Amino acid sequence: MLAPKYNLTNITLIVDRNNIQIDGPTETVMPLEDLKEMGSIWLARSRD
Repeated sequence: MLAPKYNLTNITLIVDRNNIQIDGPTETVMPLEDLKEMGSIWLARSRD
């Protein structure tokens, strides 16, 4: 990933989840996984 390559240590993630896309509700068009769980997995991997 980009962050380790450039030794980035302070990263901000913004998630805009308003539950609607142009074709309909988000969960119908492209269901999103549990964002809290995904964030935890990402953080754990980034610390390795």
